[in-house]
Amino acid sequence: MSKIIPDLNPKNLFKAVFVGYLLAGMHFNIEHVGVYGTNQSRN
Repeated sequence: MSKIIPDLNPKNLFKAVFVGYLLAGMHFNIEHVGVYGTNQSRN
């Protein structure tokens, strides 16, 4: 874990958190919209 994130200063930490949040948010939104769309089309 320490090799993946070699430098935990606030700037790099913020960047890592932001990128992780952005990717997770995009993935969740795509999954949510896909499930919602298929459920609506079935009903």
